[in-house]
Amino acid sequence: MQQTISFMIKQICDDKGIPTTAVIEAIELALAAAYNKDYGQRNQNIKAHFDIETGQNQVFDLKTVVEDSLFEDFIQNTISSVKENANVPSDTDGESDIIERFNPRFNITLSEAQKIEPNIQVGEEIKLPLTIPQEYGRVAIQTAKQVILQKLRETEREVVFNTLSKLEGKVVVGQVQRYDQRNILVEIDKTIAILPQSEQVVREQYKTGSRMKFFVVSVGNNTKGSNVVVSRTHPELLKQICANEVIEIKNGLVEIKSISREPGSRSKIAVFTKSSKIDPVGACIGQDGARINTIISEVGGEKIDIIAYSDNVEEYISNSLLPAKVLSVTVNKIEKRAIVEVDDSQVSLAIGKAGQNVRLAVKLTGYNIDIKTKNTNAQTTNDQLETNNQVETVVPDQEE
Repeated sequence: MQQTISFMIKQICDDKGIPTTAVIEAIELALAAAYNKDYGQRNQNIKAHFDIETGQNQVFDLKTVVEDSLFEDFIQNTISSVKENANVPSDTDGESDIIERFNPRFNITLSEAQKIEPNIQVGEEIKLPLTIPQEYGRVAIQTAKQVILQKLRETEREVVFNTLSKLEGKVVVGQVQRYDQRNILVEIDKTIAILPQSEQVVREQYKTGSRMKFFVVSVGNNTKGSNVVVSRTHPELLKQICANEVIEIKNGLVEIKSISREPGSRSKIAVFTKSSKIDPVGACIGQDGARINTIISEVGGEKIDIIAYSDNVEEYISNSLLPAKVLSVTVNKIEKRAIVEVDDSQVSLAIGKAGQNVRLAVKLTGYNIDIKTKNTNAQTTNDQLETNNQVETVVPDQEE
């Protein structure tokens, strides 16, 4: 029987991924609840102890030792309360303001406790053994069962939440389960996460059973379990995928300074290195484009421009407008505005389809950019371009 109990507890722990102590605690709570149901008396603080090695259990009344004076105050206040209820004038005004009170369910006086354990002191706990019954009634057994199941569910939710909370802010692999109205349910580590419509890439298809990478936006906890929200549009998703694919980024030799992204369409990534021996753009692209192609496939075919970051603002803005060739850049650092001059043949490249190229450059650099042609006075300002509502960007503080 002892081996059977130990085996069952171990099996429960393995199946649910919870510690053995949690199962033992659930059993002890169940034993205390069952005893209290059939044999408990008023003012008893019933606790139980279960020994997994022997299979034996003990039931006792747990009390905290307090000064005898608290009990005397308790008696006096009880008498006063009876008099007040009987409309008899009380002469114990002010005694109701006692901060520390005697509670017969949880407390025992020092003099009574020392009759059992002579060396016990105030503030210590004493266990008063109770007789263990031969059997419990049907209702008590049902109560114990409910207590165990409830405790195990709470522990399992807590373990899952603690595990998932460590994933917040990280990229994980998940499997698409199904649509729930406009949201998509994704399985991550045996937990169902939510991919809201606002975090979905419009052009991506989320087929049931397909596996892809997601950024964990937040992990919450409620009575129904963990509430995990993931994203496919977050700029941090692209940043961490780059770090996983480009060893120089992972090792800190190459730094991602800024990302601007229109999910599912196009992104720009500004990279920088302090080492003169490393080409940051080449490191991200890889031999024959191997690295960048892997990154692109991870984000559903989204076009990605890798550009070189520079502390020189003019050079940085010029790089951000690639593949267009820039003739000159005039910067107003106070107003955070730049006038970029390009050849007539480069205007469409600089602006991009529906203004996408210059819009991403603005988000990447933090500067409003006005495109001006060399041979005419025509000028296209960033303010005249319609802003795409799907643009998401990470623009860190930049050194000027």
